[in-house]
Parts: sequence; C-alpha cells; structure tokens
Amino acid sequence: MGSVLTDPLPVVEWVVEGWIGRGSRVVLYGEFGSMKSWLLIHLALCIASGREWAGHRTHPQSVLYIDEEMSERNLRYRARRLAHGLGLTGDVPLQFYSHAGVRFDSQGAQKLMERLNESQFRPSVVIVETLRRVLVGKENEASDISAFWRNVDPLVVQGVTLIVSHHMRKPHLDGPNNPRHMASGSTDILAGGDVGIALSRPKPHTLVLTCVKNRDIDEGHPLTLTVYPGEKDGPFAIERAPDYIDNFGQAMLALCAQHPDLTHKQIYDLHHEAIGVSHVTYWRRMQRVPCTHTRQEPAAALPSRGNTVDAPSVS
Repeated sequence: MGSVLTDPLPVVEWVVEGWIGRGSRVVLYGEFGSMKSWLLIHLALCIASGREWAGHRTHPQSVLYIDEEMSERNLRYRARRLAHGLGLTGDVPLQFYSHAGVRFDSQGAQKLMERLNESQFRPSVVIVETLRRVLVGKENEASDISAFWRNVDPLVVQGVTLIVSHHMRKPHLDGPNNPRHMASGSTDILAGGDVGIALSRPKPHTLVLTCVKNRDIDEGHPLTLTVYPGEKDGPFAIERAPDYIDNFGQAMLALCAQHPDLTHKQIYDLHHEAIGVSHVTYWRRMQRVPCTHTRQEPAAALPSRGNTVDAPSVS
C-alpha cells in the first residue's frame, strides 16, 4: 500500500500533448456539417508526420484511418489538400480503409488485426469514421455500446490509440445546450471512453473543440480553430485561431526581436531551414503574430497559394 501512495506516477505517453494519451479511447463528436472528417484527416496527417495539431505537439505515430461513409477518392482528395496546407512533402505512415466493411462485433478487432498483419502495416493510432457504421446494435442501447467498448479492447490493450467519430443530437430550442450532454445516443458512449471531445462550428470558418472528459489530465479551455479552405483543389489549412500565439509564434517573435530591421521575407530567407515550414505557411502564421519589425513587407511580395510544396503520398 505504501508504494502505491508514494511511488512516482507513471508518465503519460502523449499522442497529442494535453489532449490524447497513448492507448486512449477517444470519442470526437460534432454537429452535422461541423467538418468532422476534415478535422480528423488533418489530425491523422499531423500525428503521422509529427506536426503540431491546433498548437499542441504530436508524437509521430503510424495511423490507420477507417471510413465507412466516404469513398477512397474523396478521402485521398481531402488528405492531399490538407497535406498541402501543412506544407508536407514525401511519404507519411498513413493508410486509408474506405468501405472496408469493418464492424466491431466480438471478432471485429481480431479480424482487423489479422488483416493488418497480412499487409504488414501496424498502426499505433486507429481513427474510425463513424461509430454508427462500425457499431453492431443501436447507439441508444447501453448494452450495445458496452459491448462495443469490450470489443475494441484487443486493440487498446496493445497500446493502440482508438479515435472514434460520432454525431451530436439536435440542439434543444427551448433550453441550454451544454456540449457535455450533446452526444447522441446512450450516455455509455462517453462514459466508456477515456477522452471526449465536442466539436462545433459557430461560423463558416471557425471550429471550436471542447474537451468534456479526459482521464489523463484536467480538461483545458476550449480550442478555437480557423479554417482556410483556399481555392478549389488548392491547399486547405486548419490552424489555431489568430488570437493564439503558439510555440511557433513565440519562436518567430524571438527572431523578429533579433532582426528588427529586416522584413518578414528576409527573416524567412535567412532562417528558412530552422523555421521548417513552407513560405505560405510562414506568411499565414506571421499575419497573426505581433512583431517588432520597423519595415512592413510589400503586399506584392506575398507568395501565392500556388507556391506550396507537393503533397505527400498516402497509402
């Protein structure tokens, strides 16, 4: 008993620091049209590449994205646009299953692992879109939801992080709509998971993430994200809202302080290898960072959206 009370607690192994721990069962649920799929594909790319997600550090992991609703072509189309927005190039350890018939009955996890063993791809993170499509039974039945959580245990006990998307119920017109109570179906959907994240879209280009449950850490403040859809077939970016200065912004402010007489472009040209993002991403982020420059960059010097690097291939 004494060692339980006095020994240091095990360190949380993060997939997304402060949000998703290794081996967690995560439910991300959102309103209809809240861009869940875009956000989840973006999350998959960030985890697979080790890029920050919403201003939070990720630890590179191989990712399997299972979508029982969207065609493979649409999945790849969205992934390529989001990869352009992140400035990714080269291959990333990310695979897609589209309409693969995955169902988490009593043998579902075992069948999935056998299929993955055959392909020699062993993901550390599995993202599932959506709960309704892989659930055997009804989402309103607590017994069916409890069975679902038992059925995915073979994945979780091996340290696989499982992220499942779900829907919100329709909002009440005559009462409060706390995100904590808006997941549709049985309360066991959130009760059985380790992390619950609610997604809303209050404005066309604004997303709000609210952590309603986290067994690894106290729930933090909601995250506000800004969506930059760009032109058709062009880069599609999702970033922390402009009023937030993330670690990247802090580093850029430090560079600005070192070079008060240089323009943004000159600083980028001087330090582009250390900065480590594309010119377009650098410009978009610098537009929301209050810097100490004494000379403003001419508008004509801004790079166009076409100057992004090639998207990575995903299999």
